[in-house]
Amino acid sequence: AAVADSGGCVSLFRLHGPIVEAAEGEEAHRAFEFLGKHRAHSQSAPVCGLAFQAGPEGTLELVSCGEEGRLCRFDVFGSSVEGGVKLLDVSDVALGGAAAGGGAVPTSLTFLPRIVDNHSRVQQGRATVLVADDAFKLRTIDVATLTCVRTVLGPTFGGPLSVMVPVNGGAHLAYATPDKVVGLAALPLDGDPARAMGLIAHPGEVASTTAAFDGSTIFTVGGGAAGDAGNVVNVWAVNAAVLDANASAAAGEYGSSDARLAALIEGGAEGEFYREARDYFMYSQLRAQGEDSTAARTAHADGRVPLEELPLLMRALGHYPSERELEDMFRELAVEAAGVTMVAPTSVGFDRFIALFVNHRPVFGVGKDQIEEAFEALGAELGDAVPRDALLQALTGSGEPMSAEELNAAAAALLGPGATIHDLIPAEITAKGFAEDVLGFLPVEA
Repeated sequence: AAVADSGGCVSLFRLHGPIVEAAEGEEAHRAFEFLGKHRAHSQSAPVCGLAFQAGPEGTLELVSCGEEGRLCRFDVFGSSVEGGVKLLDVSDVALGGAAAGGGAVPTSLTFLPRIVDNHSRVQQGRATVLVADDAFKLRTIDVATLTCVRTVLGPTFGGPLSVMVPVNGGAHLAYATPDKVVGLAALPLDGDPARAMGLIAHPGEVASTTAAFDGSTIFTVGGGAAGDAGNVVNVWAVNAAVLDANASAAAGEYGSSDARLAALIEGGAEGEFYREARDYFMYSQLRAQGEDSTAARTAHADGRVPLEELPLLMRALGHYPSERELEDMFRELAVEAAGVTMVAPTSVGFDRFIALFVNHRPVFGVGKDQIEEAFEALGAELGDAVPRDALLQALTGSGEPMSAEELNAAAAALLGPGATIHDLIPAEITAKGFAEDVLGFLPVEA
């Protein structure tokens, strides 16, 4: 058994044997032995996920996740009273949280069943955990390497997922949000909205959720004080066949899950944004064949583009992934290909590109509020200016640092050849000035 406390520590206990209630007049026997605890996470970032999974040949995995974005893998059998709780591995970058310089805050964690599925984009024969965050993303993490092998858009009903429980032998995932909603999603997850549903289960907080061993029933407990209307236990019968039928109907009407994700783009598959994405995709095909070539070239939406074009396509559509996020995308495509062809991919098709864009882009775009928060992190009060040197120091020395050459190249792209970053950014600049004068955001009318 393992428990986590508010100080960021994980404690491990060994079960001696069956738990037997002592007879009257007899001294109770200690069922658990305390092996020790390890401060694996920040004291200011609570542990939001802690789970075991038994593996083949008697192995046992234990993984924890903290709100700072740190993942820890523990050596269960190597831990002892004498040696304490041992760590096998730690990752601060897999979840894109504060530990990696990102903004995502993990909210829950669960192990995925070890299922070898040739139709899945992730090899489930390996131990993997699923981590939800407050940006509505669900990340599949390979436990052996603590790397992210898939990122998808999660259900967006009622807030980020606070509880996740695989049911029906790993065919589905039951989930709950902190506010009212309980739902069901089909595994493996791919971001397709037709493969998930949610309903209002309580009038307020959903304090706890669990499932029967056979997945036929889900139990939810409402939060609040004793006597509150929502402070009840609800029992839900699960009819996963209805969800599967809905997904099959959507597949018959719209095609693959990748193609159906186009409905999540502004205007859908018939909208202007989708047509613009298709035009960019075909232009990338021409770029790959040589823009200055006089030879015959072809470009069509059924074709493919080299992976080198993927970052440019994402940025052309308004998503600016970091280098770490791009690594996650390339790794996702490689893991996906390894489960099918065993050959590392060198290109990507249009539908798969759209699926990557929908699943990886932020649900809420970067706006002036986020820029003001960034300036506050540099020490500026609301509306105050920060010195150019302080801003440049943050850009060149924090997170994924930019070089002086990259900053000057950005300035030249905006202002013309020969311009430098000192021409682009004045000696002092406010968040408003940075948003409107540097990034080109339209001013908000009072």
